Amino acid sequence: MSHRATNWAIQQRGLEPATKLLLWQLADRHNADTGRCDPSQERLADDCEMSRATVNRHLKKLEAAGLIRRIQRLDPRTKRQASTAYLLAFDHDFTESQDETRAVSQMVQEPCLKSDDSRVSDCDTNPVREPGKEPVCAADAARHTHPAFDEFWEAYPRPKDRDGTERAFAQAVADGAEPSAIIAGAKAYAVENDGNELQYLAFPVNWLKAGRWRDHKAISKPVADSGDVAEFWAAQVKGRAFIPSTAISPSLAHRMIEAGLVTPDDLKAAGVAA
Repeated sequence: MSHRATNWAIQQRGLEPATKLLLWQLADRHNADTGRCDPSQERLADDCEMSRATVNRHLKKLEAAGLIRRIQRLDPRTKRQASTAYLLAFDHDFTESQDETRAVSQMVQEPCLKSDDSRVSDCDTNPVREPGKEPVCAADAARHTHPAFDEFWEAYPRPKDRDGTERAFAQAVADGAEPSAIIAGAKAYAVENDGNELQYLAFPVNWLKAGRWRDHKAISKPVADSGDVAEFWAAQVKGRAFIPSTAISPSLAHRMIEAGLVTPDDLKAAGVAA
């Protein structure tokens, strides 16, 4: 522990609380005698009570702010990648040229969260645990980040709590759901709620945990591809097809009536409030 390093970290301003916490933990792991600072990502995740993916995102922010520099290294004996070394901005050698501090392995310094080979994603879980236990990294645990998640996140009409939603998405896929079906359901849900206030839409975590993409399994493709949503749903009403309770919003129902596609009695018979 270096008091000089931790005092320096505390004095930094303008950082998000989680980012500043990570900087303080890095400073706390700084050796005042040797200048070494090379805690593993597992250790940082445990210290900060974050997932490894979250730690990596905040490391990127600290590096972009010019407060740290990451140096990847190789084990001289095994030639395998060793733990990353960190230079803190108050270190006397921090101002050395970037060429001199380039990763020894010449590998990209930011692991890809979508790669199956990523060191971050292979053990990316909540590190909070009882004292004395090793970091959790069960082989059968749900992956925190799934390659298809970004598409879901862009499609869902009320994105909130990305970390929690990532975990819920990964768990749904681990339980057997097809990512494409979840994404199609999210797109259909967005179309159906066009014009509705956000407070009437489900949070994505709750939507995923309830398996609500299944409500749209049979209709997600026509809705996603249709250029006229009102005509599509009018056909469903006229054909007495099953219509999920959230499928037709009040604003969409009014548009359908105004366009002469259905009558209020048609909607009432289909269980839709106009």
